[in-house]
Amino acid sequence: MQLYEQVPLDRPFQVHSVVTAYDITRERGFYFPGETHDFWEAVYVVSGNVLVAADEQIYRLSSGQMIFHKPMEFHRIWTTQSSAAHLYIVSFTAVGEGMRYFEGQQFRLTLPQESLLHRAVGELAGILQQVFPPVKRHLAAIHLEEFLLSLMENGPWHAPIATEGAATAYQQIVSTIYAHLEEDISVPLLAKWCNRSVSSLNKVFRRFSDRGVMQFVLTLKIRRAMEWLDEGIPIVQISDQLCFSSVNYFHVAFKRETGMTPSEYRSRQRMAIHGKSD
Repeated sequence: MQLYEQVPLDRPFQVHSVVTAYDITRERGFYFPGETHDFWEAVYVVSGNVLVAADEQIYRLSSGQMIFHKPMEFHRIWTTQSSAAHLYIVSFTAVGEGMRYFEGQQFRLTLPQESLLHRAVGELAGILQQVFPPVKRHLAAIHLEEFLLSLMENGPWHAPIATEGAATAYQQIVSTIYAHLEEDISVPLLAKWCNRSVSSLNKVFRRFSDRGVMQFVLTLKIRRAMEWLDEGIPIVQISDQLCFSSVNYFHVAFKRETGMTPSEYRSRQRMAIHGKSD
């Protein structure tokens, strides 16, 4: 009897669902105030120029360039006064360690990659309009995964960072928040650390963020908590280390930001990755 060896087909990630799929043009001077959500988003510039805020950085993107926003990353986009922009925007959920590769990354697409993305956007838009049968939905997920794998093969590219005064000041403020994330941050303290007045700090922050400074601090603390929950760190320890006033408040704040309690989030992540809950 012949023996056969089974070779595992390791998959770095799996796309689970699509949230949006846009092939859209934004006029000169367009401004989107920004958002944070618990799924991935990829923005590709087919033509034109845009500025993109991604947490602490402000990037300039032009034709052929793409940026990824990881779950719970604040992001904002606007066009310049001199150029409209044709964009592909895809948001989706995916699981697998391979998705970490796309965190904070930008890419310059080849023509074959742009063709892959164009096909995936069209197919995903069809899914959202509920005109595709299950087989084509499966194919659409495979084609999006094929596109993502092509990006991993070719490697990332680093978009130029905006260096205008206000953008640099904003980046300094957010970098300072990250550096003190495990402390009890207040606006006056943050202003002192950044060598700015409270009014100046708030003015700079409002220009690039859709929320106040302390709400943004809370969002970053919750995101750090999600990372630690994934690593198996006890909930009480996370609450203490991030300087929440009590475990109960940590639960309330976490649910307000994510729609789940910390325990529910950890169970969902384990279910998604391993196919089982606690």
